[in-house]
Amino acid sequence: MLPPHHALQHRPSLRHNEAPFPFCDGWRMRMASFVRAPSQRAGGTALPESRRPAGLPLQVSSCPACCCPLAMFPTGSERGSVRRPWQLAAVAEGMSATCAVSPEAQPPLPPGERDPPAKAMRRRLRQGHREEWEQLSWLGEGAGGVDTEVQPAASPGDGDGRRRRQAQEPRALAGAATATRGEEEAEEERLEREHFRRIINAFRYYGTNMHERVNRTERQFKSLPANQQSLLPQYLPHLDKIRKCIDHNQEILQTIVKDCTHIFENKEYGEDGRGKITPASTFDMDKLKSTLKQFVRDWSEEGKPERESCYQPIISEIVKNFPKERWDFSKVNILVPGAGLGRLAWEIAKLGYACQGNEWSLFMLFSSNFVLNRCSEINSCKLYPWIHQFSNNRRSADQIRPIYFPDVDPHSLPPGSNFSMTAGDFQEIYSECNTWDCIATCFFIDTAHNVIDYIDTIWKILKPGGIWINVGPLLYHFENLGNELSIELSYEDIRTVILKYGFHIEVEEESVLSTYTVNELSMMKYYYECVLFVMWHRWIFNLHIMILYERLNLLSLKSDVHEKMLINNYCADKRYHVSHFIFLTY
Repeated sequence: MLPPHHALQHRPSLRHNEAPFPFCDGWRMRMASFVRAPSQRAGGTALPESRRPAGLPLQVSSCPACCCPLAMFPTGSERGSVRRPWQLAAVAEGMSATCAVSPEAQPPLPPGERDPPAKAMRRRLRQGHREEWEQLSWLGEGAGGVDTEVQPAASPGDGDGRRRRQAQEPRALAGAATATRGEEEAEEERLEREHFRRIINAFRYYGTNMHERVNRTERQFKSLPANQQSLLPQYLPHLDKIRKCIDHNQEILQTIVKDCTHIFENKEYGEDGRGKITPASTFDMDKLKSTLKQFVRDWSEEGKPERESCYQPIISEIVKNFPKERWDFSKVNILVPGAGLGRLAWEIAKLGYACQGNEWSLFMLFSSNFVLNRCSEINSCKLYPWIHQFSNNRRSADQIRPIYFPDVDPHSLPPGSNFSMTAGDFQEIYSECNTWDCIATCFFIDTAHNVIDYIDTIWKILKPGGIWINVGPLLYHFENLGNELSIELSYEDIRTVILKYGFHIEVEEESVLSTYTVNELSMMKYYYECVLFVMWHRWIFNLHIMILYERLNLLSLKSDVHEKMLINNYCADKRYHVSHFIFLTY
């Protein structure tokens, strides 16, 4: 089984209402929740990074009373004060919560003058709920039904009414904070639904948009002098052929989005997109036209040369690094971020590996769902992906030539194949450390706002000894968008960052020629000199010789050359990097 992702399990599972994809208990596409954890939206002042104690498994939630971050640490820890949140995680057993306050309220004290942790916390809490939150446990509110009502000792002059009021105020504040979070989540949900419907509308608006384009071309042609029009008697009939191609494409697009509200097993949208069609933005229409060309790249015979130039090097490296003689393919977990229409991930799963594709774009997700779940006959569908290209055509017929898909049966994976797709942002979904044996990125890393964030995520989720295979150029997607963050690094800079993280280069080629959704008959083609690299996740550590003897099942402790060779071979096989050995003497 593929490793679970808590981000994908935010909502109850809802199965696809179509016939399930006949492997791995149905094609499991899951919609990642785009709603951030409360602590990521919470207000309050974060404390300096330097105050985070090394080695303390700090976790973060939000205060039910004031929505500021809660620093969470093991109960009974001797570490002293609230620290800056540095790891967002769910509350676990044995974690207690204390509301964080500003760094100014926590001046550092000499070691001899520091209060015990509980007392230091109490002294620094906000005046409004100082006593109430001394004993509050976030676990008590959320996980075990434990009564967290605080009953502070009565001071002189305090009556029962004051004590009851103190105990009830935190609950009222917590209720207000919960309501605020609920409103924010509702707003996120509304925006999510709005985006979903906007993409469906773009699919349905395609025909109208393209007919307007052809009508404009016809009007311009008819504005020419009659003698010039007479020179091209075949031009208007050619436009009529384009119109027929548009209508056919629209039928396919309508089929793609039919019942698409159910494609995610843990996400349901109430409206299926059969409402009024409204004009779509130029951006959305360009994305849709680009998606039609993705069918050529991933699932047509015409796209085979392109797949061989960029997919095959990745597949070859996977087979080389995880050979059948040494690995159980079904236990090798491979992730393909930016999976597009899913062909690369499908090809990897076909070899027997456990493979999961991840995609963010709904244009791609709707289309991949159609191919993988609803196409079972080879070349049973037809598209006209080049009718949008009115320039650089050698012949008029080139513009209206069809492509057929899929060129293989997507349901032809071997029995027991482990293949799935997830929907959502790569960085938000994949946060569980040491999970994947291999990550394969193809034309992906330049889609980042900040490519270092991608590198950081890949480093964290790869298992020690795992490999990262990449093919692609650096055509940064947000480069010319003024309102978007875009960090454009050269490959030299990216390489430096990757090595500083601790990756080791196994393979590196800087001029792998490839194309991307190219029209083979066009008079203009773009070629990319891609970088191919294979990096492996080094686990740098000191090896105690007795651990290795235990793993190698050696019966004696002898520090000779033969044993060192065995150890080195073992580490090479496990992709461990040995900084140095510590040999025991007896």
